[in-house]
Amino acid sequence: MPQQTLVRGIDISNTLTQRFKKFSGSMIKQSIKRRIVAIAVGLIILMLATSILSMIMVERVGHLLDQLTARYTPANAHLTRMNVLSLERALALRRMRGRKQEGLIHLAARGPSMHFATGVL
Repeated sequence: MPQQTLVRGIDISNTLTQRFKKFSGSMIKQSIKRRIVAIAVGLIILMLATSILSMIMVERVGHLLDQLTARYTPANAHLTRMNVLSLERALALRRMRGRKQEGLIHLAARGPSMHFATGVL
């Protein structure tokens, strides 16, 4: 049987334990509430930091894309121009070979003496 503490005829052991239980229960509830609030505040701070870093990175990437576009477009135009010039030269060379071949065929049709006399191979 639990020991009873009497003060002025009132059993205070029960009242003290009840008050302690109420007090500790409210402390635990407050402690859990504080933890939940602290976690929520921490998550809000992390989300804020993430959004700020995201905006900074978007700005940097936008700047880099602008630089790339500014450099790529003229380089692409020069490369296209060089490609066209190369194709024109290849076509001119092909035409020259064709004309040379036609000339050799005509020379061969005239006779072998003309071909060797001109010195064209």
